[in-house]
Amino acid sequence: MKLKSRYQVLDDLYEKWNVTADTETVSLGDSFGRVLAEDVYSQWTIPVVRASAMDGVAVKSSAFESGRPDTEKWVRGIDYDRADTGDDFDDAFDAVIAIEQVEILPNGGLLIDDDVEVTGGDSVRPAGSTLMKDELMLVKGTRMRAEHIACAAMAGRATVVVYKKPVVAFIPTGSELVPAGAPVGRGQNIDSNSPMAEAMIRDMGGEPLLFPIVKDNRSNLEAVLEDALSKADIVVLSGGSSKGEEDFNTHILKEKGDLICDGVAAVPGRPMTLALIDGKPVMNSSGPPFAAFYGLDWCVRAMICDMLGISFTERHRVRARLMEDLHTPEVMEMLVKMNVYRTRHGFRAEPVARGASSLGDTFNANGIFISTRGVGFLPAGSIVQVELECTPDEIPFIG
Repeated sequence: MKLKSRYQVLDDLYEKWNVTADTETVSLGDSFGRVLAEDVYSQWTIPVVRASAMDGVAVKSSAFESGRPDTEKWVRGIDYDRADTGDDFDDAFDAVIAIEQVEILPNGGLLIDDDVEVTGGDSVRPAGSTLMKDELMLVKGTRMRAEHIACAAMAGRATVVVYKKPVVAFIPTGSELVPAGAPVGRGQNIDSNSPMAEAMIRDMGGEPLLFPIVKDNRSNLEAVLEDALSKADIVVLSGGSSKGEEDFNTHILKEKGDLICDGVAAVPGRPMTLALIDGKPVMNSSGPPFAAFYGLDWCVRAMICDMLGISFTERHRVRARLMEDLHTPEVMEMLVKMNVYRTRHGFRAEPVARGASSLGDTFNANGIFISTRGVGFLPAGSIVQVELECTPDEIPFIG
């Protein structure tokens, strides 16, 4: 059977999945990282009338029309007034002189630098120069950063309407699994996927709902899946995706759901199954950590982005020269971890060999390369696009 590509899987899912995005109102303090569900308009005009553009003294420009007035005997509040940056001031005054160009005398009068010329409107911000009432400040779909929060506050908002975080249930399955931190005995393995999934789902903008480890018992698996479907928008089963004697998960999805795919042309994680059950996506990913990472990264990330109404979030990419030959399967895409280095001649990428490298080496690599179907061999020296799992500034320099 010809396996579908990642893109075909997602296209087939969206044809059948009726995506619904609920909203909620949150305070500005709780809006960081959330996605706006509506446009934000200013409720005010600022400055309301006008304001000083700098720290200084507000004066009447008419007093300077016939030459330099005698300012040493001026009286504050009558002939001038203080007007610091952003301050309103009495309508009798229409210009501001920078405080650095003025000396305030002990008697209250002023000494103004000889080179100062005064015209009406000097250093005065007119009404609405910061923002106008009903001005569009933030657009729907904005993922709120600190400066966006300030922008919403300037618009007069104490709350904003955001999309609810999609709840993603993660169910680790396998009789051999023990929780992270527990001792590992013969025939046992650590559930490293749950803490990884929790972090990834949060980073994607979702709300993780972690279930305890479920042993390989079909009735228990069905009961936990039913519970997860009642609480979550998306469900991820980890493990039980192959054809082992106790690999029930794929069979359950095929029997209970509208099957989207049974396997995908992408490794690691080729045995992935995806189905709609009760109108909700349920993915069964392979148990190995790297395979679970890949399935979460391309499939669950795409679903969360769709529910939040935002574009698929992509990592920063660089063009790098391969430092050694790379063999990948022609019939499917392959995720290859890369160690990326910066040199005087550009970026270099060193593939981390699957199977020949430790799990630590694989996960500590700072780049990801996705091979293209139909291209099975890339010789050393080829230029490839690598997705970075760090900022470009964090790439080590090797000369």
